[in-house]
Amino acid sequence: MASHDQYQEWISMYALGGLSGPERVQMQAHLSECAACRQRYRQARALVQMPPQAIEPVEPSPETKMKLFARVDADLARANTASQSRVAQRAPAPPAKRGWFRRPALAFAALALLGLLAVAGWLLLNRSSPEQQQIAAILSDPNVQKVALAGTKDAPNASAEIYMAPGHSAAVLQVNGLAPLPADKGYEFWFFRNGEPQPSNVFTVTSTGTTTVLVNANDKVENFKGWGVTIEPITGVPKPTGTIVILGGL
Repeated sequence: MASHDQYQEWISMYALGGLSGPERVQMQAHLSECAACRQRYRQARALVQMPPQAIEPVEPSPETKMKLFARVDADLARANTASQSRVAQRAPAPPAKRGWFRRPALAFAALALLGLLAVAGWLLLNRSSPEQQQIAAILSDPNVQKVALAGTKDAPNASAEIYMAPGHSAAVLQVNGLAPLPADKGYEFWFFRNGEPQPSNVFTVTSTGTTTVLVNANDKVENFKGWGVTIEPITGVPKPTGTIVILGGL
């Protein structure tokens, strides 16, 4: 008989139809008895069953990209020479396995599995935190939407998925393919309203370039039409000053 921790690890695979034989039978029996695992399974199925159009990449128009890059370039011009040098010498993001995206259905299942495993691990480490409750509420919301964001020319192998539910002032962000940064730097997330960036959380990534975090907004998420990630000081900044690595919507 598997342990409770093992059942929690199996939930994502079970939701994707990846369990068979004795493991599947044990999982079914456990779900009939464990309310906590049933809730996590419902969240997993909600992501797996999300309609394909919800994960189509959202690309900004060339004009919007040019305007945003111009605004950031102007900010960088006012920064000191040392800061500019550090940005210019930053190593590129590690290459990603882009072959997944040749088969959209497989890509969706793989991304959903990775996201679920990351979120499940984060929740296990933060059982009593308010963030746990927010993430669970967003992922289990019947109206949750998933939008895929693309890496920019400065991070072509980066990508992100953001999970948003109307009425919430926070979203769940999963990123892939970003390079780990020096200790004094972090990735800052931005919500865009009418083309203007609103600061959110600063986060770091693992050695493999991934993470899943809660990002907070100053309004309901449905009131924002764009999202982005820039490299900034670890303490965060009120407006973008660093390299844009992920961008979408607008």
